[in-house]
Amino acid sequence: MKPAKADGHLYLDGKLVGDVAICGWHGPWGFGDFTPRPAFAQFAPIFDEWSRLMHADADRLSREHAARLREIECRTYALHGKLWIVQERRWRHIAILNIDGPMIEWKQGWPTGADELPPVQEQQGEPDPRLAGAA
Repeated sequence: MKPAKADGHLYLDGKLVGDVAICGWHGPWGFGDFTPRPAFAQFAPIFDEWSRLMHADADRLSREHAARLREIECRTYALHGKLWIVQERRWRHIAILNIDGPMIEWKQGWPTGADELPPVQEQQGEPDPRLAGAA
């Protein structure tokens, strides 16, 4: 069961990059508000360009924008994303991730089975960064 509203910590490639206020779910898709942490600066250019391209053309994407958007999306698909859901005390794996300013949406992926243990630092409200990159 997915909580309609919950708090999460977003990890990309094993780095804690931001906090998520989960607002809801639609099938495998989750939606919420994203608050970046300093480590997000490494990934921000990818998502900033994705957002710029998505909002560039009023009606249709030009061929050039569509080709560049495809390249950017392939880069985001290569990121290893995980979301620690605080209230559930469990990881959610991310297959597809979109961050557009303060808005975030993700498609849940299949778990690897390596993240069954809760993070050591969860008692302080922070997942254990050593477990975030485990595959």
